[in-house]
Amino acid sequence: QSDAEHPNTVSREDWLILSTETRMLEPWIDFMISCEGPNTEEKPFLLEELGIDFFLRIQLKSRKVIWFTDPSTGAVYHSAAKSTAGEGGRMQPGKRY
Repeated sequence: QSDAEHPNTVSREDWLILSTETRMLEPWIDFMISCEGPNTEEKPFLLEELGIDFFLRIQLKSRKVIWFTDPSTGAVYHSAAKSTAGEGGRMQPGKRY
């Protein structure tokens, strides 16, 4: 069992499947759910797609930036800790919901 709020935030080792041989729930390590998309400032993820607890449960790989829409304001943010010299939203430090 998992206390995750969304299928995307369930750990791989927490997925179980009913074994036809033993009739018991067994780990299903070959199964995982992911969210794929453009992941850009123009086309960010919705938190409903990522999972409301995504930034609490998922350890982002270094340099992996997630663009998302804040559901309470509709504003678009990125998850990077630092800003860049580029244009657009990356000129500001990121946020985590």
